[in-house]
Amino acid sequence: MRLRPLVAAGLAAASLSAASLAAVALASPALAVTTPTIGQPCDREDLGRRAGVADTAEVIPTVTHFKAYYVTEGTTGFQNIALTHTETITVTITNNASITATFGFGALGSVGATVGFSVARATGTTDTAVRTVQWNLNQPGYYGIYSGTHKVRGTMSSINCTRMQRSDGTWALQWVRRPGGEYTTWGRDEEGVVRCEETVPANSLRRAAQRELGCDGEAARQQAIAGHKAENARSASVRSGQSTVDEPSATADVPAGYTCDATYYRITANNGLVMDIYDDDEDSPVRWNSWDDDHIGQYWQVCTGPDTDGVAPVVLVNRWTGTCAQPQRRSTVVEGTEIRHYACEATPKAQKLFLYRDVPGSTFAGIQAAERGAMLGSEILEQDEPVRQYEAGMPDGSGTFELIPIQ
Repeated sequence: MRLRPLVAAGLAAASLSAASLAAVALASPALAVTTPTIGQPCDREDLGRRAGVADTAEVIPTVTHFKAYYVTEGTTGFQNIALTHTETITVTITNNASITATFGFGALGSVGATVGFSVARATGTTDTAVRTVQWNLNQPGYYGIYSGTHKVRGTMSSINCTRMQRSDGTWALQWVRRPGGEYTTWGRDEEGVVRCEETVPANSLRRAAQRELGCDGEAARQQAIAGHKAENARSASVRSGQSTVDEPSATADVPAGYTCDATYYRITANNGLVMDIYDDDEDSPVRWNSWDDDHIGQYWQVCTGPDTDGVAPVVLVNRWTGTCAQPQRRSTVVEGTEIRHYACEATPKAQKLFLYRDVPGSTFAGIQAAERGAMLGSEILEQDEPVRQYEAGMPDGSGTFELIPIQ
């Protein structure tokens, strides 16, 4: 472990005085007051915020518990029937099963408005226990007794604040649509009984229960069973926090196709603290610290990749360690995960970031971790506290940082 390296000759930068730091620290952060609406103006304090909105929604009637039940002559009447669990639905947003009260709750609220019924908007899964129901089966025959819900899945966008050039050539800050990901939730529970000879609506839970009962033939039944196994395996993976993306196997000092700025920056919060690495061991947190121009663990280089969707990806490379900033590996949650440093990936995935910049001439920006979409910030913005990520960013504007060139 190395500590307190000295800056190379010719790169010394002017320090903030203790008095000026104290004055900045006492200043209250400006509140971000604009509502994230695509195409509408936003403020500098919104650069570190985001919201989510549903783009598409597919409603899939899903049987979660089922029992095939045969009633013979002389055994009709009320029956207590234990239903077996067949499928689990987990609420997820961008493969994250921990739903926040800020970003996730709001994004799923837009789903309910799209489909026209209330959906689950909090962390959770459908019940997996054996479920016992009572039905009056008054005719002999082969019945399917089911309990289920309506799974809703689709794609969503992130709404971020960034600079846009107007038709007259001037610049302004505006809420824009950015890549989001996929979501899954559910709503409208239902239980009932169905028989093969009944005619039921095509896109209904009763029709799904008929398929479970084997009314479409053995091939369709086996296909349904295979589908349940795949869905349950995916839900279990999400609940356990396992990633569906392979971990990177190769690293490089500078990713291929990325160009690094010649200058270094100190990345400063609104109270004067800067992003700092003072433990060169990989998997150590990036922390907030007072500015010290003799400590090059506070020097960051911005390396920019090709722009494919209007905002070019970047990686942040620390001058002291040569490592790149990213959310902590193997973390099972998104909200509040520490930002740490690791060897730079040859093809950035976890280390790919987006900078949402203020208008030209300004050095302010919000920073987004591209893989999960969360914004960098800290609920406790104090010395030695780790930099973290939050799905909706910082509502008080403290997620807007200043990238100050070091001359």
